[in-house]
Amino acid sequence: EMPNDWVDAAQIRGNDEVLEGLDDQTRARMVALERALLSIKEGNYGECAECGGDIKKARLLALPDATLCIACAREAETG
Repeated sequence: EMPNDWVDAAQIRGNDEVLEGLDDQTRARMVALERALLSIKEGNYGECAECGGDIKKARLLALPDATLCIACAREAETG
């Protein structure tokens, strides 16, 4: 039930939007981690999807679902 006070109603609506956004982020993260687990099973975990080189262990420790080495990731960011 929505409260009569429009400020409370706006707060509730804002909170709902934040929770929906977090849910989308969580789903995306789960998909990425499932892909990482599949690549472990297939034996190509830690291989850059762009250049085929190795993704450094430190990067994988920080981002276990990383699919690009740092050089390719930087290139993708800068376009």
